[in-house]
Amino acid sequence: TFGVTYVISTGSMQKYLINEDGTTTLDDSFAYNKERFYEIRNVTIYQDHILVGGYTFNENGDKDKYGVVVYDFNGNEQMMLVADDSGYYGSGMDSIGNVAETDNYFIVLDRSFRNILVWDKEGNWLGTVRDCDVFGTSDYTYLSGLDVVGDTIYVSLMDDRADDSWREMLF
Repeated sequence: TFGVTYVISTGSMQKYLINEDGTTTLDDSFAYNKERFYEIRNVTIYQDHILVGGYTFNENGDKDKYGVVVYDFNGNEQMMLVADDSGYYGSGMDSIGNVAETDNYFIVLDRSFRNILVWDKEGNWLGTVRDCDVFGTSDYTYLSGLDVVGDTIYVSLMDDRADDSWREMLF
């Protein structure tokens, strides 16, 4: 059993083993590249991968783009999920809120562009859809949560009623 800690502003991440007695031990064998991220926005652990979303550096050390890097449990980079930067509100990523892995796909909720982005398990970008087009909500919905349980994908979002009387959370 293990957990991962990260610091948003520095892009640093560490893996800790959780011992049977509840104590933790830093896993020095975790090979994570500390020079990969300028800023980490999200870390999610699934059965086969650690998914890390944030603002990345390119191979020259320059700030590059938002993306999701897929790591194995030893910290080895498997692939980077990036999207085309064109389209309505941009099809790229900005504020990576949540990341999920299913048997066949990787899914990202972008809280800034209000987009849902999808890749296949080989890292091929399949496309982007606006949250309002999927859920029939307003153009300024807040995508707040994403989880996968079995074959079901759960998305939570907050939206104001048309008369602004309430902000509702929808699942």
